[in-house]
Amino acid sequence: MRKFNQVNFVFIILIVFIFGWLFFYNPGLPTSLIPRIKPTPIKQDEINFNNKERIYHQSQQGNGTIAPVRENYFGSGFNNQMTILVDTNKLYQLVGNLSFGTIDDQIDAIILLSKIGTLEQKKIIENYAINSNQKIPIRIAAAENIDWEQSTPTVVNLLSANDTISEAMIYMASTKDLSIQTRNIIDEAIYSAFFQWPKISTQIAILNYFLEQNHSQFDYLITKIALNEYSTDQKEQVIDLIKQRKENS
Repeated sequence: MRKFNQVNFVFIILIVFIFGWLFFYNPGLPTSLIPRIKPTPIKQDEINFNNKERIYHQSQQGNGTIAPVRENYFGSGFNNQMTILVDTNKLYQLVGNLSFGTIDDQIDAIILLSKIGTLEQKKIIENYAINSNQKIPIRIAAAENIDWEQSTPTVVNLLSANDTISEAMIYMASTKDLSIQTRNIIDEAIYSAFFQWPKISTQIAILNYFLEQNHSQFDYLITKIALNEYSTDQKEQVIDLIKQRKENS
């Protein structure tokens, strides 16, 4: 009987151990029961993103939970789902900074939440780009980091409106990895803007864009400029663009 009780005791201890291990170490259990904290600056160098993997590294001094997040990454016209590991303490800071941080904090939050944020947070970022009353650095950061494939109508409206940030967006457009369909839409919007905007610096930005994206459009538009209206520096910029075109022909 004593031996039987000993066996039962060992068996009970084993069961308790197994259930305890599953409860405390199961990664599938909720990890969001963390109190909200006030916005604090987040250093950009704490983030490490690349095209294959995006991981938010936990701060050495923090005790936030590392929680997996799924994201659809749009690039070159296709969807690529990936897993992102997020320090939830830092994530709460980002969310607070998006609305209430300093300009630098807001820009950092825009850059990161445009990639890992919720649809609602991404919509806030898109609205920042649209809002003409928003501070210019925040608008530019928002315009650069929204998904140009998913927000093409917004991008086209900003490019076509002779908006304060439109010229900056023309330079951004050359750096974007877009599907052929979206690239054609952007090309058309920028081409039309050349004849709608009298601002010479904007026309030079458009010439720069088509020198990289569409040589035939560049060759046509270069014949439509009035160099006599350009300053000496602006004439030199145009001459340099023409030289580059000849070198690439």
